[in-house]
Amino acid sequence: MNLNLKDKVAVVTGSGRGIGKAIASRFLDEGTKVVLNDVDAEPLEQTLRELKNKGDATAKVADVSKKDQAEALIETAVKQFGKIDILVNCAGLWRDSMVHKMTEDTWDFVIKVNLYGTFFCSQAAYKHMKEANRGRIINFTSQAGIGGNVGQANYSAAKAGIIGLTKSNAKEFGRFNITVNTISPFAGGTRAQEGLPEDFVKIFLKQLAIQRWGEPGEIAGAVLFLASDEAAFITGQTLSVDGGFSIGKP
Repeated sequence: MNLNLKDKVAVVTGSGRGIGKAIASRFLDEGTKVVLNDVDAEPLEQTLRELKNKGDATAKVADVSKKDQAEALIETAVKQFGKIDILVNCAGLWRDSMVHKMTEDTWDFVIKVNLYGTFFCSQAAYKHMKEANRGRIINFTSQAGIGGNVGQANYSAAKAGIIGLTKSNAKEFGRFNITVNTISPFAGGTRAQEGLPEDFVKIFLKQLAIQRWGEPGEIAGAVLFLASDEAAFITGQTLSVDGGFSIGKP
């Protein structure tokens, strides 16, 4: 399958580590020009050093929950590479708390990074994609946004909002050949798994049809497909790349 991603320009938010880093790496393997992004300079610079020899990459520190910084991130791609073809909204975080203990700051912080960040970057990228009459936007949701999680009211609300935003933007942007989809991943190799007890992990993974963590590269493969010409007629969809987690315990 020819993904036809060579010389395309992609912005990948949250690509200083984990799934975002794997996505950026796979794009570079395909000859895509990539703007890496993270809110933390240190992991972002380290990732740029690691990936620079793979292809044409640059990095921009930005807090996507802030509109001006999200816009500056998209402009980095346009100024350096002349365009933006692909936006991957991978930046996200959580701050768990039971509802009766959750502070307004904790609620706002998670909503802003996950939902506002996705909106601000999409809004900024859309302006350029509309002019080009083509574009791909890939967002990230979670099973928490589909089914909810105890102790994650803020995160679940943000991720559910991303599903709604994806569908709305798909309808609004489609006339300009811009597709908008979202991925619900289940992967290891991220900070979410750090420090989990081994016994807990064994029990937890038995809830999956494929009883293991997904690899960040496996999530990246789905992103590249949705970014490619092969997925030109797919929009407004949520793709679960989760080893069967979303279908329930076998």
